[in-house]
Amino acid sequence: MSFDGMESWLPWLTADGRLLVDLLPETAKVLLVEPRRMRERAVEIAEEEADLAGALAVTWGAQGRDFPRLYLPFDRLLSGTGAAVAMLPAAAEGPGTATMTTTGWSPVAAGWIA
Repeated sequence: MSFDGMESWLPWLTADGRLLVDLLPETAKVLLVEPRRMRERAVEIAEEEADLAGALAVTWGAQGRDFPRLYLPFDRLLSGTGAAVAMLPAAAEGPGTATMTTTGWSPVAAGWIA
C-alpha cells in the first residue's frame, strides 16, 4: 500500500541514512545545477521540518524530545558517494570559476512534408 506522505515515516522505520547518490557506482557522474540555490533550499526545508516537529510536539505533549529527521543536511548529500561530481552554478562565483557557454537549439520549421 502507498499513501501521500508515506515517505515521512521512513526515519521512524530505519536508522539507515543512505541517499540515492550513495548507491551510484564510482563510474557514475553527478551534476548539481545551481548548487548554492540547492543548499539554501535544503536549509529552508530542514527549518520547516524542525518548526513543524516543534509544533506537533506541543500537540502531542512531547516537548523536548528528539524526533527522527526526514531530511539530512546538504553537506551529507555527496559525502557517501564515489561518483564524479560537477557543479554548474547559475553565475561564476569568482574569477577562478570555470565557465561554459551554452546555446539553445535552432528553431524547427513547422509543418509536415506529405
